[in-house]
Amino acid sequence: MTYESPIVTYARKHDLKLSRESYIAANWPDGAPEPWTVELEMDLPVQFQWDGRGMVPFRVAGNSLAAWAAYLARDDKSRIDNAIRSGLIGGLNNVAIARKVVGSAGVRGIDGVTEITRQRVAHLGRAANKRRILRKKGNKS
Repeated sequence: MTYESPIVTYARKHDLKLSRESYIAANWPDGAPEPWTVELEMDLPVQFQWDGRGMVPFRVAGNSLAAWAAYLARDDKSRIDNAIRSGLIGGLNNVAIARKVVGSAGVRGIDGVTEITRQRVAHLGRAANKRRILRKKGNKS
Protein backbone atom coordinates (compact mmCIF):
# COMPACT_ATOMS: atom_id res chain seq x y z
CA MET A 1 0.00 0.00 0.00
CA THR A 2 1.38 3.40 -0.91
CA TYR A 3 0.97 6.47 1.22
CA GLU A 4 -1.28 9.23 -0.08
CA SER A 5 -1.37 12.65 1.50
CA PRO A 6 -4.58 13.28 3.48
CA ILE A 7 -4.94 16.56 1.58
CA VAL A 8 -4.86 14.74 -1.77
CA THR A 9 -7.32 12.13 -0.45
CA TYR A 10 -9.70 14.84 0.78
CA ALA A 11 -9.49 16.77 -2.50
CA ARG A 12 -10.16 13.62 -4.52
CA LYS A 13 -13.07 12.59 -2.28
CA HIS A 14 -14.71 16.03 -2.59
CA ASP A 15 -13.91 16.44 -6.30
CA LEU A 16 -11.69 19.47 -5.68
CA LYS A 17 -8.97 20.63 -8.05
CA LEU A 18 -5.60 20.67 -6.39
CA SER A 19 -2.50 22.35 -7.81
CA ARG A 20 1.06 22.52 -6.58
CA GLU A 21 0.43 26.00 -5.17
CA SER A 22 -2.78 25.05 -3.36
CA TYR A 23 -1.16 21.89 -1.96
CA ILE A 24 1.78 23.89 -0.59
CA ALA A 25 -0.60 26.54 0.82
CA ALA A 26 -2.65 23.84 2.57
CA ASN A 27 0.46 22.27 4.11
CA TRP A 28 2.17 25.54 5.07
CA PRO A 29 -0.59 28.10 5.79
CA ASP A 30 2.02 30.66 6.94
CA GLY A 31 3.90 30.33 3.65
CA ALA A 32 6.33 27.83 2.20
CA PRO A 33 9.54 27.31 4.18
CA GLU A 34 12.52 29.41 3.15
CA PRO A 35 14.75 28.20 1.70
CA TRP A 36 12.83 25.58 -0.24
CA THR A 37 15.08 22.52 -0.23
CA VAL A 38 15.36 19.39 -2.37
CA GLU A 39 14.15 17.38 0.63
CA LEU A 40 10.97 19.48 0.88
CA GLU A 41 10.45 19.12 -2.87
CA MET A 42 10.79 15.34 -2.63
CA ASP A 43 8.23 15.27 0.21
CA LEU A 44 5.58 16.65 -2.13
CA PRO A 45 3.33 14.13 -3.87
CA VAL A 46 4.86 13.20 -7.23
CA GLN A 47 2.15 15.02 -9.18
CA PHE A 48 3.17 18.31 -7.52
CA GLN A 49 6.94 17.98 -7.69
CA TRP A 50 8.56 20.56 -9.89
CA ASP A 51 11.03 19.69 -12.60
CA GLY A 52 11.77 23.23 -13.81
CA ARG A 53 8.85 23.22 -16.22
CA GLY A 54 6.02 22.57 -13.76
CA MET A 55 5.65 18.98 -14.92
CA VAL A 56 5.83 15.65 -13.14
CA PRO A 57 9.53 14.95 -12.76
CA PHE A 58 11.33 12.85 -15.31
CA ARG A 59 12.35 9.59 -13.74
CA VAL A 60 15.64 7.77 -14.29
CA ALA A 61 16.06 4.28 -12.90
CA GLY A 62 12.88 4.72 -10.85
CA ASN A 63 13.87 7.99 -9.17
CA SER A 64 13.09 11.60 -9.98
CA LEU A 65 15.96 13.83 -10.96
CA ALA A 66 15.42 15.70 -7.68
CA ALA A 67 15.99 12.46 -5.78
CA TRP A 68 19.14 11.74 -7.80
CA ALA A 69 20.38 15.29 -7.18
CA ALA A 70 19.90 14.92 -3.42
CA TYR A 71 21.67 11.55 -3.42
CA LEU A 72 24.56 12.82 -5.54
CA ALA A 73 24.96 15.93 -3.38
CA ARG A 74 25.17 13.85 -0.18
CA ASP A 75 27.57 11.39 -1.80
CA ASP A 76 29.74 14.19 -3.22
CA LYS A 77 29.87 15.95 0.16
CA SER A 78 30.97 12.74 1.84
CA ARG A 79 33.77 12.13 -0.68
CA ILE A 80 34.96 15.75 -0.42
CA ASP A 81 34.95 15.57 3.39
CA ASN A 82 36.95 12.34 3.27
CA ALA A 83 39.48 13.79 0.82
CA ILE A 84 39.98 16.86 3.01
CA ARG A 85 40.29 14.80 6.20
CA SER A 86 42.75 12.35 4.68
CA GLY A 87 44.76 15.26 3.26
CA LEU A 88 44.92 16.97 6.63
CA ILE A 89 45.85 13.74 8.41
CA GLY A 90 48.47 13.08 5.74
CA GLY A 91 49.99 16.52 6.31
CA LEU A 92 49.19 17.91 2.85
CA ASN A 93 49.11 21.65 2.25
CA ASN A 94 45.98 23.50 1.05
CA VAL A 95 46.95 23.33 -2.62
CA ALA A 96 47.51 19.57 -2.48
CA ILE A 97 44.20 19.05 -0.66
CA ALA A 98 42.36 21.19 -3.22
CA ARG A 99 43.97 19.12 -5.99
CA LYS A 100 42.66 15.93 -4.31
CA VAL A 101 39.15 17.41 -4.31
CA VAL A 102 38.85 19.15 -7.70
CA GLY A 103 41.72 17.49 -9.53
CA SER A 104 44.68 18.81 -11.48
CA ALA A 105 44.25 21.49 -14.13
CA GLY A 106 46.64 19.63 -16.45
CA VAL A 107 44.24 16.68 -16.72
CA ARG A 108 41.07 18.79 -16.47
CA GLY A 109 40.21 17.54 -13.01
CA ILE A 110 39.70 13.88 -13.83
CA ASP A 111 41.95 12.90 -10.92
CA GLY A 112 39.82 14.68 -8.27
CA VAL A 113 37.07 13.15 -6.15
CA THR A 114 34.43 15.45 -7.67
CA GLU A 115 35.02 13.69 -11.01
CA ILE A 116 33.02 10.74 -9.67
CA THR A 117 29.94 12.95 -9.40
CA ARG A 118 30.50 14.35 -12.91
CA GLN A 119 30.71 10.80 -14.27
CA ARG A 120 27.53 9.75 -12.45
CA VAL A 121 25.63 12.78 -13.75
CA ALA A 122 26.83 12.02 -17.28
CA HIS A 123 25.71 8.41 -16.87
CA LEU A 124 22.25 9.52 -15.72
CA GLY A 125 22.04 11.86 -18.70
CA ARG A 126 22.95 9.08 -21.12
CA ALA A 127 20.40 6.75 -19.49
CA ALA A 128 17.70 9.43 -19.72
CA ASN A 129 18.48 10.09 -23.40
CA LYS A 130 18.50 6.38 -24.21
CA ARG A 131 15.13 5.99 -22.50
CA ARG A 132 13.65 8.93 -24.45
CA ILE A 133 14.98 7.54 -27.76
CA LEU A 134 13.55 4.10 -27.03
CA ARG A 135 10.23 5.63 -26.04
CA LYS A 136 10.09 7.66 -29.27
CA LYS A 137 10.91 4.58 -31.37
CA GLY A 138 8.18 2.65 -29.57
CA ASN A 139 5.61 5.37 -30.32
CA LYS A 140 6.48 5.45 -34.04
CA SER A 141 5.84 1.78 -34.65
